[in-house]
Amino acid sequence: HKREIKWRKNSLFLFFAAWDQSDKFVKIYLTLKDVHKIPSENVQVTFTERSFSVLVKELDGKNHQMNILNLLQPINEKDSYKRIYTALSTQILHNITYEDNL
Repeated sequence: HKREIKWRKNSLFLFFAAWDQSDKFVKIYLTLKDVHKIPSENVQVTFTERSFSVLVKELDGKNHQMNILNLLQPINEKDSYKRIYTALSTQILHNITYEDNL
């Protein structure tokens, strides 16, 4: 499900898209029509140990934002990254495992 709420002029706040999880990664899938047509620097992702934020600038004249705070488990923000496909932006969160902390 994707829920949109007007956030401010020319901005939309995205609440939920889809996700997939393995022992090593959690993948967050955001479906945004034509996201692959804008410059990749217009898709900004910020990762912290317990959160991530996505800001898509100037997609059809609007900004799109998604913030996920207080993740259940910590992530390795340095190894987390984004990928952009046709109409899809994927955020890859690298899970921290016990072995990572040794």
